Formats: sequence, structure tokens, C-alpha cells
Amino acid sequence: TPRARQNRVTGLGHLEDGGLVINAYVTSPPDKGKANKALVKLLSNIWGVGPRSLSVIEGSRDRYKSVLIIGEANILMPKLNAWLETIKPPE
Repeated sequence: TPRARQNRVTGLGHLEDGGLVINAYVTSPPDKGKANKALVKLLSNIWGVGPRSLSVIEGSRDRYKSVLIIGEANILMPKLNAWLETIKPPE
């Protein structure tokens, strides 16, 4: 969600089709990719990966986005699993 009060991730949510999403909020406006760049920066900080390892590959102009993470799975998966343990499960 762009134009939030602060950059943050509040947990996971459900899509209508049953899929899971990360509830992320960024302060940047959805103007010329600013919110997408802020999202990549937020996720890279949270997950401990470089921002060049992440890119928005779908939904660059939509509310829901797909983010590609590039890197070694044996390094990334422990970081992502540890992060998942810290966030709220969807209701």
C-alpha cells in the first residue's frame, strides 16, 4: 500500500482465491515506480539481501505485486524461513 504513515510489513493476508500475500506499506506515492522501489528496499532490508536481488516482475502498476528474489537458495531460504517465523499468520 503506497502513501502509508511508515514503511512496514504487518504480516500475511489472504487473497480471494486463497493465495497468501505479504501486507506491506510504504510511504512513497505510486508515481513513476517510487512505491515499487520503496517496496524493494523495504523487503531487502527485512530479508537481509541486497536490493539488486529483488525486482517487481508482475503488477508494477497494480496493488498486488510479484517480487522475484535472485540468489542462492541455500542462503536465502534460511533467511526467509526465519522471517516467516516472526510475522503474524493470516486469520
